[in-house]
Amino acid sequence: MALKDVRMLGEIAEYQWGMVTTAQAAEIGVSRLKMSQLKGAGVLERVDQGVYRIVGSAPEPHEEILAAWLAVSGGDFGTLQSDPDVVVAGVAASQIHGMGELVLSRIDLISASGKRSNRANVRMRRAPKISDYYVGESGVPTMTPAQTIADLILEVGDLSLVGDTLQDGRRLGIVDEYELLEHLDRVAPGVRAKSGRELLEQLELSRLVA
Repeated sequence: MALKDVRMLGEIAEYQWGMVTTAQAAEIGVSRLKMSQLKGAGVLERVDQGVYRIVGSAPEPHEEILAAWLAVSGGDFGTLQSDPDVVVAGVAASQIHGMGELVLSRIDLISASGKRSNRANVRMRRAPKISDYYVGESGVPTMTPAQTIADLILEVGDLSLVGDTLQDGRRLGIVDEYELLEHLDRVAPGVRAKSGRELLEQLELSRLVA
């Protein structure tokens, strides 16, 4: 086992939740075969396809989502504060925010540049670059809570479930009501609502009749 390889992998993983991708490893001269050997030696453990955690690093909350973002984005942390290309969306975003109890069946990632993934648990969506996004304790760029609610209306469809998610966000104090109405105005035509205000009323009513 090459201690130099372990040290270099550890330097990368230190800044990304203890994880490193095979693509990142290849850039520093650590092949897939070496990664497999390090796994066999108990230095690495597999988190997801092409993503490993340094043994001894504590698993992060929402690790599946973080690993998917890391693999697709390439770990481009330098853009997080200015211009991220890959942003977490949909149910995955609601889980990052701790809103609602929607079941994560796939991880939605939005990419303005059209990045792709062949991962069974990831769905890539191409959309204009998101200028307003959230980077919280997880450290991964995610739709804001208000954006997430609007996105869930289109992606989940069940207004009562989305209404519960909104209620959780309000309880946590993380939903900007003005921003929410802006995003609801945008998606309202897609669900045959006249305005964001009307759609918001439908969301709130759905919780009472569900």
